[in-house]
Amino acid sequence: MKKLFQYLRESREEIAKVTWPTRKEAIFYSVAVIAICIVLAVFIGVIDFGLSKGVEVILDKEVTPTTTVDTASQPIQVSPEDIQVTTEPTTK
Repeated sequence: MKKLFQYLRESREEIAKVTWPTRKEAIFYSVAVIAICIVLAVFIGVIDFGLSKGVEVILDKEVTPTTTVDTASQPIQVSPEDIQVTTEPTTK
């Protein structure tokens, strides 16, 4: 218990040595931090948007089929015999 009180006393002494910012400085630094956060958020958002669009363009070019099939006029019929399921035993 003695060590706890000693710690609290020393902590209070150290806090008294701290040079606290003035109200004007605290407001200035707070506004600066908020402004930097907003700028970084916009920057990261723009980069994310650009990369997303770039990936979209790349994937659209790779997936675009060369021939199209009109499946609306040709219904696809699947019977249970057409479906094949294979299973493999799992080992632990």
